[in-house]
Amino acid sequence: TDMSTFFGQAERIAAGDWLAREPLYPYHSWMKSIPREEWARWRPPGMFYQPPLYSYGLAALMSDGLNAEVCARWLQLLLGVAACGLMYGLAGSLLGRATGLAAGLIQALYGPLLMSESQLLRDGPILFWMLLVLWLAADTLARTRRAALAPADWRWRAWLLGLLLGIQAMLHEAALFLGLIVTLFGVATALDRWGRARALQWVALLALGALLGFGPMLARNLAVGAPLGPTYFGSALAFATSNTPDNPDDT
Repeated sequence: TDMSTFFGQAERIAAGDWLAREPLYPYHSWMKSIPREEWARWRPPGMFYQPPLYSYGLAALMSDGLNAEVCARWLQLLLGVAACGLMYGLAGSLLGRATGLAAGLIQALYGPLLMSESQLLRDGPILFWMLLVLWLAADTLARTRRAALAPADWRWRAWLLGLLLGIQAMLHEAALFLGLIVTLFGVATALDRWGRARALQWVALLALGALLGFGPMLARNLAVGAPLGPTYFGSALAFATSNTPDNPDDT
């Protein structure tokens, strides 16, 4: 399962392989129609199967002598509470306080999410991080339209958004799509409010922040000879298998 993959990768990291020179590749039941050696031949050397930030978080708890399984669950529940607050703030700023309250309550009472947050899965942290990025982006762009942001504050927020997106790329692949959305809306807002120069500045600051946020992974990939970009073998595998004519229904 994904849980065993995250935990197994964390155990390898905590044992001393902090560069993860030999990433853990699972051999799930749906993969067994192809020999393990064939999978190994297809993947680039040093490439992670899934974004590794969640496993690194578990490894940090292990290295501190904590019970990683228990601590991770409690931390995820706290992030879940914070995510409900972010949902309230995001929806409220876009659609009004009543809508924000309804959205926050729906999220707080959504059973599948509560179940997921109690497992060793990255779903809860991913949702929290995405809502944090969207809330900050929406607040920044709204203040920009109202001319309520000083230029220095606007630049600082743009850089921070890029930093958060760069870190998120080490947690989940959706950072690429979220980054595209933030970039396009920011460019449109800057063009409408100030002009082309400020729009280019928005893109440059986002890129600088993202480069810094993703910097640890770039350094690791350089050190082990892995592909530099935020690409992961499991993501490519899921895309490929989902688009083959003979794809099994349970894959």
